[in-house]
Amino acid sequence: KNVAKSLPVGYKLVVKDHSVMNTRGWRSISECKEIMNLPNVILVNPYSDGEKLLKKCSLVISIKGSTSIDAAFHMKPSILFRKTGLYKLPSMYKLKTIEELPHAIRKSLETKVELNDLIKYATLMEKNSFNFQISKLDLVVQERFNFGGYLADGIFPDATNKMQEFLSDYKSEFDFLAEEYLKKIKSDSL
Repeated sequence: KNVAKSLPVGYKLVVKDHSVMNTRGWRSISECKEIMNLPNVILVNPYSDGEKLLKKCSLVISIKGSTSIDAAFHMKPSILFRKTGLYKLPSMYKLKTIEELPHAIRKSLETKVELNDLIKYATLMEKNSFNFQISKLDLVVQERFNFGGYLADGIFPDATNKMQEFLSDYKSEFDFLAEEYLKKIKSDSL
């Protein structure tokens, strides 16, 4: 509602939920209807083509996450509600308060994404990255500890043994991660 109210005249807000919500629970029908009834707001399917939306949009507004990086590589500025760690480019505006949203939108719509910033970002990410199949390990965590992603907070009988078993089963992956992190730390300290 705050974003819709803060839009300049002539702009529409396209709302696309993250597809991961299927594991955390979709919005209720009444919430969807409420969004659809907002002036200048279009609610799209969470599985709709995000790339097409990025190509057509003027600005991305996100809670946090990689969509803001994707937006920059489509030469679109973005606004974030939360810090994103390494995900930081000059074209990304981090809100401090909800009251500054109208100003942030106007300022961001005037912001140009600079190619040099993208090159610096890509170089930094390459320097600080290594190949690892984190999504594979994440799936195992979801299955073992979150019942396929449907449980966010849970109490498990025999949790200590389950965790020890998990750490033992994936020891080589954790050893690899530790080794790679240490390499990166040592290379930065030279």
